[in-house]
Amino acid sequence: EMMRLASTPQVSRAASLHRLGQTSCSGKLRADHRVLVQLNSFTDQYATEASGPNLSSKRALALEALGLKRGDVVQAIVTEVYDSPPARGVHVDVSGVRAKITTMNVSHSPVTLEDMNRMFKTGDTIKAVVLNIDISGSRLSLVTKSLEATPGDMLRDPQMVYAGAEEKGIAMGVLWAKERAQRQQSLKASGIKAGDVLQGTV
Repeated sequence: EMMRLASTPQVSRAASLHRLGQTSCSGKLRADHRVLVQLNSFTDQYATEASGPNLSSKRALALEALGLKRGDVVQAIVTEVYDSPPARGVHVDVSGVRAKITTMNVSHSPVTLEDMNRMFKTGDTIKAVVLNIDISGSRLSLVTKSLEATPGDMLRDPQMVYAGAEEKGIAMGVLWAKERAQRQQSLKASGIKAGDVLQGTV
């Protein structure tokens, strides 16, 4: 009986210390977790503020600084062929600005992924025509099929296409400028103005 009574406080004390240890450990883990969550939250917010808008602004400024316009012939360096269905094409670098050429804008003939990997190797220098410029979105789209003398030239001999790029580009620039003037003239003659509600057939 005396042994039983003597051992009871020791067992109880050990159990209490065990529970206290669990509570302390659990509390520390919870505290550490809260600190980690707060730190991650702060880091994410800082990263977003530091690299999000500023990075986009830098890209937009870099694109604007090139002073490009639709129809200009540019020299670019191939960085990668991308295949992210339904999007497929090649990313290139134009004086530090990222641009892309989709497969539908490579040639007037159908282009496969195998064709893309054969025509565009990382580090290759190519020539292309500016198709679209979106300063606010920091996007630059290029086209090579407009440089083809005949459909499929890009598939058969890309270097031949690049060799005549400047001449072809000048002719295209004149043509696109004439088409733009015609569209503006037609729009002016129609009397349509901003805010008008139009009805049409698809």
